[in-house]
Amino acid sequence: MIHAHSPSISNLKTVKLILALIIVLSHFDVPILIDINYLPVGLFFFMSGYGLSISRTLGKDFSLIKSIKKVVIPFLIAEIVYSLFFYRLPTVNFNSVMRLLLFVDIPLPYAWYVRAQIVCYVLWSLSLKSKSRFKKCCIILTGLIVYSAAIYFSGQSITFCKTIMCFLAGVIYADNEKKLHKALSSRLEPLAFSLIGFIGALIITVLDSLKIIAFSNHNASKYIVSNALTCVFCICFFVLLSCIHFPRLKNAYLLNKLKNMSYELYLVQGIGQCTFIKMYFCDIVLVPISNLYCAIACSVVLDILLAIGLHYLSTRIQGIYE
Repeated sequence: MIHAHSPSISNLKTVKLILALIIVLSHFDVPILIDINYLPVGLFFFMSGYGLSISRTLGKDFSLIKSIKKVVIPFLIAEIVYSLFFYRLPTVNFNSVMRLLLFVDIPLPYAWYVRAQIVCYVLWSLSLKSKSRFKKCCIILTGLIVYSAAIYFSGQSITFCKTIMCFLAGVIYADNEKKLHKALSSRLEPLAFSLIGFIGALIITVLDSLKIIAFSNHNASKYIVSNALTCVFCICFFVLLSCIHFPRLKNAYLLNKLKNMSYELYLVQGIGQCTFIKMYFCDIVLVPISNLYCAIACSVVLDILLAIGLHYLSTRIQGIYE
């Protein structure tokens, strides 16, 4: 049974949508957001681990194949659309094709998250073979460390190395949520606890991102500290989330629909950017707009429309193969 203070499904979906929008805006180099854009990514990983653990508590069976299909099918559709308009494979040979198939080289911008989520699903599946919570966490931790080291030494996504441990933090938090809220028995105590931790972790993280404190050099210690801070941030955020409730807007049909499409919105953001703005990852701009703010607005609107279409199409495809 879920603890009474667990965030509601509606709340979590609302938060996911807000986080996705923050990530999308941060990739336009919006001030402040660009410096802390890995915090929303950390929360996505945290909620993934939390959701899997809560589902297990409720007695729901985990299917690795179904979970991977849920993230891969929309990704492949977005990948095809992006590649048709914006990407040209430099050299077509066996090595380049295999790197694409194995998710080593992913043309779709920011799609490293898809590969990371698949790794988390695989590690979760392996951890279920153990009945001990401690051994389960050790399996996940070992796998995340090995994969993070591979990513780090191959010079790939920095954001991944700074946030991936939040997946494990989400699993641990879900297993100990009741104990934490019991320790923080009154309504005021969890609110104060979460606000202090939330603001403290945020301040330190911002100082780190602005290179004001010492561990801002790009080395392993930076990623260890960043993971620790992001995990603290996520835990405090979730405790805070249990104290509030987002009202459901009855007449906001589009907003309520979009709450189920945060993942799709994340996937298509690169397409929206390249349509109107010259980005470092593509040489083609379909409809160049000189005014940055107008371009951002048009890009976000296009992202929302693409996310709706992607969600509809991927849901239909998944329904065919189930």
